[in-house]
Amino acid sequence: MRRSLINALCNYYNIGFVLLRCSLDMLIYGLLYQCLSQSRFREPEENEEIKDNELKRLIVSLTKFLSENPQESAHVEKSSAYIFDLLDKLKLNKSSQTLTLSSLF
Repeated sequence: MRRSLINALCNYYNIGFVLLRCSLDMLIYGLLYQCLSQSRFREPEENEEIKDNELKRLIVSLTKFLSENPQESAHVEKSSAYIFDLLDKLKLNKSSQTLTLSSLF
């Protein structure tokens, strides 16, 4: 983010914009996946405010999968990077529905 500011101040607006956009995308996606890996953010009380869209369906299906597989839940709580493996498993289990991050936003 610092580099994008430097590029913008040096009149390299396109490079600054691209770097800033990539940095913010990575930050937001990282926060989303980190929240999905923690059980307190997947609980139904927290998700009442989310409208019915792909993100809510993803959270509901992930919560259902983790409640059926407690060993997977313990593993994702221990290592948040394991959420990507779980999302791949969900995608394979529900091949009729596509759960892509680009459709969430």
